[in-house]
Amino acid sequence: MKIKDLIYSKKLKRISLVAGITLLFYALLGFLIIPAVLTNQIPKIAQKELNRELRIADIQFNPFSMEVNVKGFELKNRDNSSFVNFKSLYLNLEVLQSLRNLTLTLERITLEQPYALIKRDKQGDFNFTDLLSQETPDQTEKTDDDAIFPLNITQIAITEGKLRWEDDFYSKPKREDISPLNLKIDNFTTIINEHSQLGFSLALASGGKLDWQGNIQLSPLQSSGHIELDNVNFHKVWELFLQDSVSFELLKGSEHIASNYTLSNSEHGLQLLLNDANIHLFDIQLAEKNNKEAVIQIPDFKVSGISFNLLNKKVEIAKVSASKAYFNTWLTAEGQINYQALFTGDEEPRETLPETKPTDKKEDNPWHVKVEQLALHDFSVDFTDHSLAKPSKIKISALNLDANQLTNTPGASLPINLGLKINDKGQIKLKGQTILEPFSSNIQLNLADIAIKDFQPYISNAINLNIISGFFNTIADVSLLQNKDKEMAIRIQGDSTINSLVTRNPKTNKDFLNWKQLQLNKIDLNIADNIYTVDSIMLRQPYTNVLIKKNKSTNLDDILIATQTTTKAATPAVPKEDNKKAELSFKISHFKIINGISDFSDRSLILPFSAHMDHLNGDIRGVSSSKNAQIKIGLKGLVSNIAPVTIDGKISPHKGNSEFSLDFNSMPLPIMTPYMAEFAGRKIEKGNMSLNLKYKIQDKKLSASNSLLIDQLVLGDEVENPEAVSLPLGLAIALLQDADGKIALDVPITGDLENPEFSVASIVVDALVNVITKI
Repeated sequence: MKIKDLIYSKKLKRISLVAGITLLFYALLGFLIIPAVLTNQIPKIAQKELNRELRIADIQFNPFSMEVNVKGFELKNRDNSSFVNFKSLYLNLEVLQSLRNLTLTLERITLEQPYALIKRDKQGDFNFTDLLSQETPDQTEKTDDDAIFPLNITQIAITEGKLRWEDDFYSKPKREDISPLNLKIDNFTTIINEHSQLGFSLALASGGKLDWQGNIQLSPLQSSGHIELDNVNFHKVWELFLQDSVSFELLKGSEHIASNYTLSNSEHGLQLLLNDANIHLFDIQLAEKNNKEAVIQIPDFKVSGISFNLLNKKVEIAKVSASKAYFNTWLTAEGQINYQALFTGDEEPRETLPETKPTDKKEDNPWHVKVEQLALHDFSVDFTDHSLAKPSKIKISALNLDANQLTNTPGASLPINLGLKINDKGQIKLKGQTILEPFSSNIQLNLADIAIKDFQPYISNAINLNIISGFFNTIADVSLLQNKDKEMAIRIQGDSTINSLVTRNPKTNKDFLNWKQLQLNKIDLNIADNIYTVDSIMLRQPYTNVLIKKNKSTNLDDILIATQTTTKAATPAVPKEDNKKAELSFKISHFKIINGISDFSDRSLILPFSAHMDHLNGDIRGVSSSKNAQIKIGLKGLVSNIAPVTIDGKISPHKGNSEFSLDFNSMPLPIMTPYMAEFAGRKIEKGNMSLNLKYKIQDKKLSASNSLLIDQLVLGDEVENPEAVSLPLGLAIALLQDADGKIALDVPITGDLENPEFSVASIVVDALVNVITKI
């Protein structure tokens, strides 16, 4: 027994010794040898394979707990700057659990203070370009049996990370630090239907941070959670990524974006759901590049209550709001809005792509967008038009746009309420409904106190007239309808006024055409059918200034701008039958003048003539494009505030027939001295005149009677005028006057208007000369 015990004892000691030596060797191998070998060899391999220097301060490995800790890791760039480094990387492998579940299981992976430098040079190459394999790896076809490698990690943590971006590609080199960068994932797994808890955050040195909290599942792909992006510096983003590719500069701006999300890979495709998402942009300032004056300023812009469904192609927004935005815009001399160049930039011409035949196939499920409420308040716009000879400046302020239930659903009605001010005084309001498809709109338009003077540069392009004052007002219903394959049908119905108009001839600096009020009632403009009607026009206290100059031209010639016409005859385009415009139709039922005033001056005479007419009242009826239209005219006034004047008439424009009567009663003849001097070389010292003219045109034939009654005519001094008619006026007056000192003449006129030598003025002069000569 003792011998057997002794032998057993020796075997046990031998086994224990071997086990102890093996365990000691395993411990030495794990604790000392493997870390030393890896610390020594990995940098050599990196130098050979990557052509870069790699340093590792220490590698610690516990072969019993299977813990690995790599400290002081640093991979250099080729210029010897640090490319990637970290303070420590800790891993803990659960061997028994991995064997039990046949799944690689790690208790923890912790990366402390990692750092990476991403650098781009002037040629656009990155500092890691040389690390990328130039050879395309063999592609092996995946089979249905392929699956993700089974892996469980109880906790993954990245703490106090830092990413540096250095970009020398742009004209001005830029730098940005992303720090701290933190990541935490609990229970990461690739096992089917198992979720991992995710927490990720980072911060930018220039301002801004990202926070992502949620869960993720790799097989099948699913993730849900909450993401927030806050306070990013937009100017820094522009410097880093946009400055050489766009024509504008983001001077300022930041944001807050937050959303709950759900991401999944379903049998119908990738599904992304966003709910309760909010976007808040603030203090946006955008300018032309190399110009620090902002052309767009948006202090506050919010999109709240966003719901997004990728598979269903649906976006719903509870509210879009903004306030106090400012836009500085102008039209260049070439007629281009400044924003066109601002946002299109100088793009290189692209290679012409082969033409693709259009298809009539419509998208089965188009995107559906709905905005519950739109509220844009207190916007302002400064607009300058440099395409005019004299630039026009218009200021729009207090612009408010409100709308509800906006959607792109075909047939949906979109209510719109818009209000704004023009140059701090004029107001524009629009309220109504719009349907996008098929397009139609019914708008109530209200324009109040729009200063016509503000549009002087546009008026000066068409007519040489200075607008001193005048305000335009209108209340109208505007309807738009886009019919298929036809021009848009536009109809405007309403009332309009122009108040306190004062215009001035810039050459003489004299008033040209003024009025207290021009009122147009029941306007109906049917542009598609080419029908234009006005029920009544009322002109209150109009004033006109008519001047005939020495050279026989008038002040109207000063106002009109001559248009250049080309001598080359253009071939008229033959309109298609389908697009043939309807024949013009117009009608003004009633045109009324109240208390009109007129100044008439004729400086072409040997003695200047001036006459003032006031208290002009009357109306014109029946102005129309109808072939049977008959225009009726009835006007009354006073010449020099003492001589009544009456004008009555009828005109049939299409038939060419007309009938007029003109009565002057007790007109003081001395005011006619300039015409007497021009005609007969004598002044008129005193006398009154009553004149009744009746003109009738029927079938191109003129018949007229001119009844003249002159009372107490006394001629004055002679006026030297070599062109005056030589008549024995003194003898004629003495023979014509009756016992009461009155002269009564009746001068009938007849003529053929189709005779090219016909002239009313010459016929009247000849008739008067004949009468006097005969006497």
